[in-house]
Amino acid sequence: MTAVPTLHVRNVPANVYEDLRARAEGEGRSINATVIDILRESTDRKRRHAENMRRLLAMGEGLPPGTGDALIEIIREGRDAGYSGL
Repeated sequence: MTAVPTLHVRNVPANVYEDLRARAEGEGRSINATVIDILRESTDRKRRHAENMRRLLAMGEGLPPGTGDALIEIIREGRDAGYSGL
């Protein structure tokens, strides 16, 4: 049997804990299961973002000079505006 790491979080602000508790209760799950899902979603999102950036940069390699820079700027603007659909 493989050992599963344990994570202890200290000094959680009361409002954050209360939001987690309410979300877990609303979903009929434990706070632990809810936090694991939130962490998984976050790391998956970052992984997808990095992969999408890699793919976009690879696509831009065959384009005329400067085009890739314009694509990167568009991506940055979307990211800074809070768009996470990539």
